[in-house]
Amino acid sequence: MIVGIRFASHRAMVSFFNIGPDVVRVELTAVTPSGPYRLVVEHPTNTLIEYFDSALAALWRQAQIEGTLTGGPLASEIAAPFLPVSH
Repeated sequence: MIVGIRFASHRAMVSFFNIGPDVVRVELTAVTPSGPYRLVVEHPTNTLIEYFDSALAALWRQAQIEGTLTGGPLASEIAAPFLPVSH
């Protein structure tokens, strides 16, 4: 018998970031165990819902949205050190 916390089975990741005094909630959920993936970005004045074939694509979009809203680096700038260099 295993004793402990039982985890939810809906496979969601929730995170938050601030834009001034506002809090933005981001939820990434696997609609089924193998996708598609639903990205929900909830701002106090608007909610954005998008679907992706892969979790990686949804995470890239999350980084792009967060960077745009906060004035921070965009997804391409974040990934630049990890991308192969073409010669």
